[in-house]
Amino acid sequence: MKTYNFTVEVESVHAEENSLINSFINTANDEQNQINITEAINKKSTKIYNKILCDFVESINRELNVAHIFGFKEPCLFIKYSNECMGSKAEAVINGNVYNLKIIPENNRDFKDSKYTTYTGDYYLELHGSRVKTVDDVLKIMERDIIQTIKKQQS
Repeated sequence: MKTYNFTVEVESVHAEENSLINSFINTANDEQNQINITEAINKKSTKIYNKILCDFVESINRELNVAHIFGFKEPCLFIKYSNECMGSKAEAVINGNVYNLKIIPENNRDFKDSKYTTYTGDYYLELHGSRVKTVDDVLKIMERDIIQTIKKQQS
């Protein structure tokens, strides 16, 4: 299993001095701070999600290449969730059937630095409405079309 790490730096819009008026300013600015934090994290998460899917697709395609089957195309961003987070998908056409492999971000409702929807790295992979975790999970879903393609290549 690979580990993907990233850091996000966000400028604070809080006033520096401790005074009553600055506490009012900080309260007013807190919402913008939360939005800035959330959007910065979500943009970075989007890049990581896409990289995870690219690496997974590469592993699947290596297996399919053994049978001389062209597999999934390079993943692309396909759906905007919220606050600048996007999911990715990769498409393959095997034996005339289209397979869309998607990475679905899961938001972190317990993220302490923002009340807004924040995607901090949790996700799942989905193919034809089924969650998949391994290359073998994907190949099993595509099994019938893979076998048909191999038979066509042999004839």
